Amino acid sequence: MTVCPAARPESMDYWELLYNQHAVCEALVLENVEVAKALFHRQVDRLVHLHGPLGIEQAFILLTSLNRGLYNYLQYQLNLSLTACCYDNRVSVQGVRDMSDVFRAGDRIIMAYDAAIRANQGSRTHIEKACAYVQTHLDGDLSLSAVGEAVYLSKCHLCEIFRELVGCTFGDYVRQQRLTRARLLLRTTARTIEDIAQACGFQSATYFATVFKNEMGMSPTQFRQASRKQQGGGKG
Repeated sequence: MTVCPAARPESMDYWELLYNQHAVCEALVLENVEVAKALFHRQVDRLVHLHGPLGIEQAFILLTSLNRGLYNYLQYQLNLSLTACCYDNRVSVQGVRDMSDVFRAGDRIIMAYDAAIRANQGSRTHIEKACAYVQTHLDGDLSLSAVGEAVYLSKCHLCEIFRELVGCTFGDYVRQQRLTRARLLLRTTARTIEDIAQACGFQSATYFATVFKNEMGMSPTQFRQASRKQQGGGKG
């Protein structure tokens, strides 16, 4: 299938697919390079379905948009200015002659940015951001997917580097942080066990009590009573 001159398409969907690379950019940061490449291939297939084989001009626009879209997205979301990568990718944009060239050029651009991200980002910074996110969202969704999305890491990569740098699994860290917050609230407030369970992100007061007793060897109520005795019978 040869890339050839093409008449100007009128479909707004076509122009959106040609210029808007947000889904590919997001996939590269939040998922992985293979997902991003697959989305790009699907985008090209949809363009061909709408208007036939890409013309030289359309191929140039698509690949240039991909290159600049990734550059702008990474600069805004990750504070990475990958100017050298953007400049070098011009080679992939030039010399496209057929549809297979379009796919290969897009793949090269995506893989170049993926390599640049890995070379420019320190894992420690990501872990610090992930830990900070956990601390401020203990009452919310702290699944690997949710936290990974918040710090722009795939859940698989977050899981991998978390154990390496923190020394425990991500799930263990979240549980410990929730229990630490719960102990503080039990010692310093008169809030009900149900309120504390909710504030610390446990599914129910019963589940909270089970996890707490497994960790502390006593129920939340017993812990509160023991803390008050140590404090001379005070409430906080």
